[in-house]
Amino acid sequence: MTAAGPTADPAPAPSGPGPGRAVAARPLLHLTEEQTAAHVDEELALEAARAAFAATVGGTVLPGLAVHGSDPRNRFTLKPSASATHAGVKDTAERGERTAAALAARGYNSRGAGAEEACSRADVVVTVTTARVDTPPLFDAAWIRPGTHVSCMGADAPGKRELPPELFARARVFCDLPEQARRMGESQHAPAGTVLTPLGEVLIRRVSGRRDDSDITVFDSSGIGVQDLYLGLALLKKMDISL
Repeated sequence: MTAAGPTADPAPAPSGPGPGRAVAARPLLHLTEEQTAAHVDEELALEAARAAFAATVGGTVLPGLAVHGSDPRNRFTLKPSASATHAGVKDTAERGERTAAALAARGYNSRGAGAEEACSRADVVVTVTTARVDTPPLFDAAWIRPGTHVSCMGADAPGKRELPPELFARARVFCDLPEQARRMGESQHAPAGTVLTPLGEVLIRRVSGRRDDSDITVFDSSGIGVQDLYLGLALLKKMDISL
């Protein structure tokens, strides 16, 4: 019924595939962080990531936009441990000492360290900042010792930069996608002759990864949406949810 009186029942929409045929709507499926945490483990996440990177080799990868938002009210975030002895802390350098003190007060073995000390002692360096090319790099290339791996994830747009350009001459560089890395990743600042190896080609064993214990390796990650897709599909499969 309407305000003007009764209306005729609409003609039923054709079903099935074909021009002019209605497509059945699917409800939005919402999984809470608690549900996700209960099902995603290291093995699932790693296998999903491997499948995603392998899928980029020789396939068509559509351009995408990666967006990350952080709540400025957060003092710091102690992420779930990847093991019984290690945890990641999301913080800024200016608040590092206060964060270390707060964690120590809660029973964690924690202390602040400057960039030079941290880089020179680390086996793995991970950078996830909003640093730009008009500011100095986060560290000096000379602070990275042989055998170190560097994962840089902050550069995801033109004009962003975290690493010292001199590091490229000493390192083997891996990335999500070479064309994307040169356009918007850390490798936009690499010398023109720098070889960029897609990580997917390493995972399917088309090319080798680390060749020697003294290799410095860099992973330039500007992000690929297909990785989120594969993780989501793996999660749905584990939860026995079909699309």
